[in-house]
Amino acid sequence: MKITKFFKTGITNIIVLAIAVLLLLTIGFNMGPDFNGGSVISVNCQSYTQLEAENKIRKVVQKYDNATIYSVQYGELYGDDMVTVKIKFTENADKTTEEIVEALYSNSAFGYDKDDIVESKFITATANVGGAFTNVVLTEALLASLVSLLAISIYMIFRQGFANAVSLIAGVILDLAMFMSVLAICRFEITAYVGIATLVVTLVSAILHLVMLTNLSKNAYDEDNRKLNNKDVANLTFENSKKSVFVLASVLAVAFLLIAVVTPAGISGMMFAVVLTIALALITTLFITPSLWAIAFARKRKQPKKTQIEVEEE
Repeated sequence: MKITKFFKTGITNIIVLAIAVLLLLTIGFNMGPDFNGGSVISVNCQSYTQLEAENKIRKVVQKYDNATIYSVQYGELYGDDMVTVKIKFTENADKTTEEIVEALYSNSAFGYDKDDIVESKFITATANVGGAFTNVVLTEALLASLVSLLAISIYMIFRQGFANAVSLIAGVILDLAMFMSVLAICRFEITAYVGIATLVVTLVSAILHLVMLTNLSKNAYDEDNRKLNNKDVANLTFENSKKSVFVLASVLAVAFLLIAVVTPAGISGMMFAVVLTIALALITTLFITPSLWAIAFARKRKQPKKTQIEVEEE
């Protein structure tokens, strides 16, 4: 690894951040219904297949310009198939939700009798206009991320020194900034799951940097490397660690990619963002962290004892 890669990678990160900041200043994040207002509607399929029920629901919702289905889930309740949709609104969430429910009861949709004690429960709706719950989840997740980062940093200070802790904190903060940039640039929908994803990114980034910094410290104090300066140690560690760090990042990325594939829309979007961030975190770990360590780490190089002949020659 050449030190110039530090600057090349840094420039790439700056460009990504600049694009994200530009988007945030102009159009902002793609805020989901957890913030903008939305509703959850569940329908008992009865004599319909789940796909048929979903199509009926979509046919009703698409009549409203201010309503958009952003998640569809299939399930089962008391032996009956259920379809649950999450709908986001640009305005009039409560009123439009009532109108959609009325339309679903009509003969042109499911034809359920709203006055029947049993059939009146075939369609249920829950309005979620406020973002209180989402803010609580997001706040708790961000606090957990901060506590996790602080705990790892304290561990690094006592076990590997202040320079390693600073390098780790800088790397994780950069990766979190990249995560937010991915959300802004790729237009992933911001939901309550962004808090969980933030915690995941913090932990994954910390793990990758911890592995690299541990190897850097190990090589720095290795007797065989006593003549090497910090830059040489960083280059050596990069060559020895790049394969293992890449494999670790790949395993984590595949794991979260699988989660994204099998989970509902809200959390799947966050997991896709996590996968992209892991790729960026890998670049940070390989090309930026060793260079930061080389700049910050204070290390006295051990000089071999001079022989009697060398002393006499002096």
